[in-house]
Amino acid sequence: MTPPSGSLLLKFLAPATIAAAVIAISVAAFPSAPADTEKPKLVIDEDCPVFAFSPDNHVAYAVRRIYNWKKFTVEGDDLWISNDAGNKRKKIIEGDKLVKTTTFHSYSIHDISWSPDSRRLTIEKTTEQINSAKKGDIFSGETIELMDSDGHEIPIKGMEPAPSQPKPQSKNQDKKDQDQDEDEDANEKPKFSPFIGASQGAWLADGTTVAFLFEAVKPKLLFEIHTIEPATGKVKTLFAGHLFAAVVWDAAHSTAFAIQRDKGTDGPADLLWLDLAHEIGNKIAPIDGFQGQLTVSPSGRRVGYFRDGDYLEIRAITPNSKPLSLRVGYGRFEWSPDERYILLKRGPETRSGNMVWISIPGGDFTPAMHDLVFRDFHISPDGHWIGLMEVGKRIVKIYPASTFAP
Repeated sequence: MTPPSGSLLLKFLAPATIAAAVIAISVAAFPSAPADTEKPKLVIDEDCPVFAFSPDNHVAYAVRRIYNWKKFTVEGDDLWISNDAGNKRKKIIEGDKLVKTTTFHSYSIHDISWSPDSRRLTIEKTTEQINSAKKGDIFSGETIELMDSDGHEIPIKGMEPAPSQPKPQSKNQDKKDQDQDEDEDANEKPKFSPFIGASQGAWLADGTTVAFLFEAVKPKLLFEIHTIEPATGKVKTLFAGHLFAAVVWDAAHSTAFAIQRDKGTDGPADLLWLDLAHEIGNKIAPIDGFQGQLTVSPSGRRVGYFRDGDYLEIRAITPNSKPLSLRVGYGRFEWSPDERYILLKRGPETRSGNMVWISIPGGDFTPAMHDLVFRDFHISPDGHWIGLMEVGKRIVKIYPASTFAP
């Protein structure tokens, strides 16, 4: 992606230096509806806390698993990959093999992200493990795991490899291990990883670099931007000295949009466009009353976010361009592939809600999905599919996007 004109290393340019030209959007509109419009193409009849489409229309999804192991109740989620037809599925993470070990370990998967070439994933987890069985010290926190689409862990140079999978144990051996756990002081502590405490991991377009956020002001108020090259182990802080309240990656172009707050959580905020590969930052506009849900359009040339609660504001990458402000009510939203609509799930991100299409720029409302309530949703990168997560068990159903097109 060609950046706006002008550049500045580790500081931001005046708005006048950014090019005003906006490239045409090349993505197609939703395809025509098939004859059987109400039948899902794929049904994932599991408790799925999270799922994600790849650019080539595979679906990665986590399945929640709870186990009673020795004296603990542990979670060890499975991770599956399916093609869009659902006739080829592969389990690439088996939770029971990871958590049924001689020491306590538990984890849950709560975010999945694909690389632009559909060959790699970042998996965001919440983990718990015992540092000392005798003292009962438990380490808990966020971390990110790197994996290819065949289920092989992608190691980081300089870190020790993950231990091999434990062999199945007999009941007598399980009892012996449980007795030993009462007295042994586990000397192993969590191995150093640049991903401990990290969030929003994303592979960039070069296929060798992962960008991620690191918490700078707790609790999750301001963040630093970091990158790592797993093959070399090189970790880098981008835009050092600058802090961000929100960041959304445009991984296919190795760019991002961000809300910068360098003077604390109550200070002024600026909307920025960031070239991550060249560490160039350009200011688009000052932002008042930012409320969240920073979301980049498919072309990477526009960004949307909520301001002052109910107002959805959309801005082009062009500096000082007039924003489009629509009063729609707060919620989580994604763009249609032609950027003529957004699909909004009303209410808090972690709550179920009904869904509505909103035209851009008109702001007209069209009820979506028969006005039914869903837990979550995603539109595939090419716009051909919509995945809907049902309320309750969190079953995921994949439909042709034309089934519910506005």
